[in-house]
Amino acid sequence: MVAERKTRTDAWESELSEEEQWQVYDRLRSFPVGQVQEWVKEQHGVEASRSSMYRFAARMRERESEHRIETALSVKENVRRQMQQVGDMDEELQYAYEQLAMESAMRGDEQAGIRYLSMATRYSEGRIEREKLRLKQEAEARAKEELALAREKFEAAERRAAQADEAEKVVRDEVDPAERERRLKQIFGLS
Repeated sequence: MVAERKTRTDAWESELSEEEQWQVYDRLRSFPVGQVQEWVKEQHGVEASRSSMYRFAARMRERESEHRIETALSVKENVRRQMQQVGDMDEELQYAYEQLAMESAMRGDEQAGIRYLSMATRYSEGRIEREKLRLKQEAEARAKEELALAREKFEAAERRAAQADEAEKVVRDEVDPAERERRLKQIFGLS
């Protein structure tokens, strides 16, 4: 087991907050030490030697895994809370976005939670809009079917009324009963 190194009370990083220290460490992972030294001096007014920067990076590396896990859990919880505020979020979708945010935070991308929340919100809103559109289309299809049925009923009623008018004329005509029966069957489609 490696003993944790103690930070000197007069070390340059003691002037920085925890968050600022992690920002410096992230910069050390991406930029040359000389550039980070200048950046620390410009941003925080603290001068650090090259060797103290290397010692600082070594100490931060020892804490990095724990920090990333804590950050990931925090990001996941923030995403969960914010998604619950959005409402109408599918549980599986919410779980997927929480996991994505947590995994990104583990890789050092703490802003991923905000991006994933934004994506989840847009996806959820799009899903809701698609569902509204589907319901509207179904309602329109039902309305068309009802209209077609009403039209069929109306046309059938008109045909029956026309048949009744024609049958009335046949009954009034003075023709022999066999001819009358033949014409009535013809009118009502019975022959």
